[in-house]
Amino acid sequence: MNAHLPVKAQNLTDPTTAMVGGEQEQLLVQESAVPLAGGADPSRPAVQLSHFLHPRAGGAHRPALPSPPRNAGPILGDGLQVEFKGWGESPILWRLWVDKLRPQYEPHWRRVGILDAVLATTFRVLRDDGAMLNLAAIWSAETNTFLFPWGEATVTLEDVAVLGGLPLLGRCVRAPLEGAPRGDVDALQAVHSALYRGKSQKPDHAAWAVRFLEPPPGEGPTARDGEAAGLLEHGAFLAMWLSLFVLPAPPFDVIRAEVFPIAARLARGGCVALAPAALATIYSDLSALNRYINLDKRCQPFVAWAPLHILQLWVFARFPELRPEMATTLDPVARRQPWAARWHEVQKEIDPMYLHAVIMSPREFQWRPYGTSSFAPATENACSWVHGRAIARTKQLLSFAQCLCACELVGMRCIEHYNPHRVARQLGFDQDVPGSVARLNSNWEIAWGTYMMEPQNSAFIIPQYILAVTIEYAQWWEPYSLACATSVANSAKLKEFRALVSSPRGETMKVLHHDDASKVEEAPDIVIKPNSSSEHGEVAHHHLVEGALTTNSSKATGSATVAHLQSSLKDIVVFSDDESDELVGKEHEVGAMPIGGNEKANKDASAASNKQPGSLLEDCAVVNGKSSGMNMHELADPFFNPDRRKVRDHNKLLLMQISSLLFVKFCRKQ
Repeated sequence: MNAHLPVKAQNLTDPTTAMVGGEQEQLLVQESAVPLAGGADPSRPAVQLSHFLHPRAGGAHRPALPSPPRNAGPILGDGLQVEFKGWGESPILWRLWVDKLRPQYEPHWRRVGILDAVLATTFRVLRDDGAMLNLAAIWSAETNTFLFPWGEATVTLEDVAVLGGLPLLGRCVRAPLEGAPRGDVDALQAVHSALYRGKSQKPDHAAWAVRFLEPPPGEGPTARDGEAAGLLEHGAFLAMWLSLFVLPAPPFDVIRAEVFPIAARLARGGCVALAPAALATIYSDLSALNRYINLDKRCQPFVAWAPLHILQLWVFARFPELRPEMATTLDPVARRQPWAARWHEVQKEIDPMYLHAVIMSPREFQWRPYGTSSFAPATENACSWVHGRAIARTKQLLSFAQCLCACELVGMRCIEHYNPHRVARQLGFDQDVPGSVARLNSNWEIAWGTYMMEPQNSAFIIPQYILAVTIEYAQWWEPYSLACATSVANSAKLKEFRALVSSPRGETMKVLHHDDASKVEEAPDIVIKPNSSSEHGEVAHHHLVEGALTTNSSKATGSATVAHLQSSLKDIVVFSDDESDELVGKEHEVGAMPIGGNEKANKDASAASNKQPGSLLEDCAVVNGKSSGMNMHELADPFFNPDRRKVRDHNKLLLMQISSLLFVKFCRKQ
């Protein structure tokens, strides 16, 4: 049977089904000719054949817009205490265990769909707390999407499969075991109990790994049947992988017995759908973190236990402006490496204000960033229908079809709603007003039934990847966009202002000051040097830096941060590299600087500054009290570190702090 046949006889009363070859098929995509937004002449929108995910809202039954965020940002982190307990850190013992088992089990991991996910854990993705908090602030628990001024977006099943390497297909994580795997769970439980009785008193990660990397005398593979010992070690390895990286949950410092059935199934060659379970916990944590951000009073820290490193990779994939430089640890010989390898132990200093400006801009978001890394069908087959038998035969097509269906995601301790029809452009389709989907999460078995599709009775059309929105959708989302207009305008100004800061090392820039606005000098490193004659607590004027564009990009580099530094103009001194070297060994000069100040003196100085005519620089006042997250000790310490790269990074960050304050004042003057 030809896999690409047009659907001739579609049921006009139900656009989600069609009769093909005498059999009824469930259509995952609807093909329709509708007017699209964004044409050259808005008064005469073009009508084009488009492709949409189900369900679509009827014209007369537009759903209500999601509730707007209470705090749309930027989130600076003041007063927020968040612990990311689910962020795997790739311990040394774990990497040794991966190296030990990989030669034997790599083909096995590939068959059950977890090879990339296992290898990804040997890399460290560094967290940007500002990105996590600012995205959580615009998260909607109603729709499980981020509410941007330009539309909705979310972490999809495709994202989790590509970025995290987790499988979409297989049994549910809560499915009970039968037969031989049941005995494997008992064996793992015996090791678990023995560690509670041992010196460690609990099966923490280190004790668990050492038990198999350095087994006690008489308990190694030679002491019993080699196959059984290997199966036990492999199951123990997978149990640690699940506890630490895939399905983390309290208690965080031990191997949890609840993952043993999953580990046993995987060790025996069974497939488990880990992607929907991991995504459910990500959704659940984002909703809880959003509620925490909006609390009026916070009595204790918020503990996040989802694998939010996948969200960090999502930020890098979707927002190129926020990406750090590619890691130098990539293996040029390897045919394929996990996405985490691209960002191994690399980081980019991103200020929350600038980060917020980036995510407010639709031009910064990449709807289809994965290319050939994804299992999505190729563009040469666009507009071709794929039918049940072809879907069922091909794991790639079945995985893609699974990403298109609105359903319930069953996690270990939560059930969350998945709404791909609200973010159709992320999957290559056009966007229309999304319809409502009833929740069926009364128990995990019913919820899992919504995820398990019947591929032999399904069909979808391969998208064109043009990514348009309908006129109706644009009109429906317009009130939300208008409500965000001020934030978007300020973000646009900040992005323009970015061209004035963060010049690359060695590039010429202008340092403008009220007493010599024409002076041009080479870009120096910047450090804070205390001046014994100054009075701490006075308001500092700041330097405005221009000419900060990179030579190889139309976009500026660097970041911006609100600087709340309590020091006078004489306390901020510009040094060359040679001069900054003289600071080595003089930590007491910088570290002794107090960051507190006299609030009244600050207000008086600010008022006096505002009365003086002249440049914007003279109107800038530093807000007393809360710091932006860096005290003077933290600014000073890097300069006594022999690593010159860290010195330059902190110098740039300080320069960005100064410029961001100027931008805030600049917006007020507009």
